[in-house]
Amino acid sequence: MQHNNFGTEFELISIDKWHQIVDTEFRGFGGIVYSSSGSTQVSRSIIYTDNVINSAVRRTEELIRLLPFSQNSKIAILWGYGLFPPAHFYSLALSKMGHVIYPVGSGRNLPIEIATKNLHIIQPEILIGMPSYLLKLSIFMSDKGFLDSVLPSLSFIISGGEILTDALRTKLELVFKTTVFDSYGMLQAPMIAGECINKRLHISREYEAEILSDNLIKPFGHGELLLSSKYAWVPLEMKHLKTEDIVVLNNETCQCGYATPTIKILGRTTRKRKIRGQIVDINELIFNLDINGFEGKYYIELISDPTDSIIFHVAETTDSEKFHEIVQKNISFSFNIQKHTDFSVLLTKTGKIQHLIENRYVESCD
Repeated sequence: MQHNNFGTEFELISIDKWHQIVDTEFRGFGGIVYSSSGSTQVSRSIIYTDNVINSAVRRTEELIRLLPFSQNSKIAILWGYGLFPPAHFYSLALSKMGHVIYPVGSGRNLPIEIATKNLHIIQPEILIGMPSYLLKLSIFMSDKGFLDSVLPSLSFIISGGEILTDALRTKLELVFKTTVFDSYGMLQAPMIAGECINKRLHISREYEAEILSDNLIKPFGHGELLLSSKYAWVPLEMKHLKTEDIVVLNNETCQCGYATPTIKILGRTTRKRKIRGQIVDINELIFNLDINGFEGKYYIELISDPTDSIIFHVAETTDSEKFHEIVQKNISFSFNIQKHTDFSVLLTKTGKIQHLIENRYVESCD
């Protein structure tokens, strides 16, 4: 048990535990089971009751009102409808508000060639999707000569599902020639925050947000975001979700006039990454390489360009066949091993081996 600044006792719940409790508690109620397509190599599902869905749609409507929607907008949603409920929530909320929704989808449920042709026909005023996929889509559309036909109708873009870095936002806005607004909170606690016209990410009024820093619960500041709610998950209203997201939580007045705390997302506490459709546990991969004699003889580079890829940089004397064999136990897609004659492992400021470097966005993708 933990205590917050007001002395109230509560339980911190991990994301995995949260899903387990939700699925167990809600199984006796009517609702919708959202299931994964299996593309991540993990078969999973979670049930949301009508109350949970209605509250998520309610928060979606709340956060949508922070943005400059025109009446009867044509909106293309570039998320699949499997284990990604926000596609459903956005569709329900926006259609209720009088907009026309086109659930175009993305990834394996709809090839990018078909998505491109659909967008050319639809001429959407708003795109909603994952930022890396949007960038990938823009490059494909440009190559096929469809991008210029879609740009004139666009009013703005809403991104979500992954961290929207400043560099990626800038690139998207340059390519699509419009403004990109971010949204946050996709699966574990849906529809947590949305950006206003000033690009400040506002927490929904239905969530109580706090920060876990140095094992202390703080009302604001830098650390892991904790969430509780009397509305999102009724059986869990006295528990706190550890989101695994590192944020800066602010309580400053925003010029848009919406009086809720705002957050800036900085990163994650875990090293699980979705790469080419597979969830890869980087810590497990590093552990397996190190115990098999490769410690200090490699480092891993993750690149989002916008198609995620992984490169293993190794010393020239490395046994490539054995290295490849170990890596294949963790990932099933193709990967690149680069040998270096002048290899030297990267070190942190404290002298520890730095196994991983990440490039969330690489300019050379043009």
